[in-house]
Amino acid sequence: MHHVAYFTWQHYVIIAIVFDFNIFQIVVDLCHL
Repeated sequence: MHHVAYFTWQHYVIIAIVFDFNIFQIVVDLCHL
């Protein structure tokens, strides 16, 4: 159970990082426009 919870938490962290990177890319694109 602990391993599943750890991987689930890690998965959410990776998703958060990916979303933050995508938002950053969108902001950069808008700034270039």
